[in-house]
Amino acid sequence: MSFVGDMYQRRFTKEGKKARKDAAAVVAKTKEDSAKAKANSLFFDSVPTKEMTGVEPHMTRLCSTLSQQLYTKNSTEQFQLSTKDNKAEVLIYDNHGELKEATVPFAAVISGDTMILGWRGTSGLADMLNDAAASPQSSFAWRKHAKTIKAHGGFTSIVHNDLVTHEAELIKEIKARGIKEIVTTG
Repeated sequence: MSFVGDMYQRRFTKEGKKARKDAAAVVAKTKEDSAKAKANSLFFDSVPTKEMTGVEPHMTRLCSTLSQQLYTKNSTEQFQLSTKDNKAEVLIYDNHGELKEATVPFAAVISGDTMILGWRGTSGLADMLNDAAASPQSSFAWRKHAKTIKAHGGFTSIVHNDLVTHEAELIKEIKARGIKEIVTTG
């Protein structure tokens, strides 16, 4: 179908009108859910719903807070992630010491039966060079668990490095704490 024909179909037919009405209902529901999440949040104007992210809104807030604090905190003790309703413990903070100019800080956080693995985003020239290697890549490490995941090429090596470096401690804590979910952020 041509662009004009496709546009006509969406705009003037019964099916097109129904599709627009259905889409409007989804937007209204999302706004309602977001308003409820905002009412339960002290710091965020808009919190995506679980349907949008795959995780509970409090976990989305925690991931966002961790991502933001990875830019400014320099030790495990400096992170402030717990709320009165949800406790979070920083298990690992690695700024990579002498290599910190070449790679981003990493943190592993535990909240309930969820482990969050977080990496700081772009913050300088070295990060921008990593960002330039943006080709999507698969990974031998996760292919048997997540065949369709593709990650940013430059960042894939950073993630692999941190997972290899902290593998023993991460696995030990996953087993000891009965972790059921791992969420990544950054």
